[in-house]
Amino acid sequence: MKRLNKKMMFAIAALATSLVLASPVAFSHGGAKPQHGGVVESKHDLSFELVREATGASLYVTDHDETASVDGWSGQLTVLADGKKTEAAFKADGSSRLVASDIKIPDGAKVALSLKDKSQQPMTVRFSF
Repeated sequence: MKRLNKKMMFAIAALATSLVLASPVAFSHGGAKPQHGGVVESKHDLSFELVREATGASLYVTDHDETASVDGWSGQLTVLADGKKTEAAFKADGSSRLVASDIKIPDGAKVALSLKDKSQQPMTVRFSF
């Protein structure tokens, strides 16, 4: 095995330092803090907050900490819990969220959202409760 010379060691150290310093920039497009009491996951430069409701679930979408329009969006909510799979349709409710009715998300559940935006671009987001 060759020994690394000082120039090579300096280059490796400089690269490692630049990666560490650049990493906060990668997360600057939105916070991962729930705004509505749900669980937040990020994908496609968007933040998705899934909130359990008494009779279903709500999904809030933000883009760079700004509420994203979900007009024309649709999707499918799939809940895997206790060895059972349940599904419900997600629909825009005319405000800034998507809603699914008649579904429960218990503690320990795994949730998959299959969404389509208004241009019919598909995306999948996964959550754990």
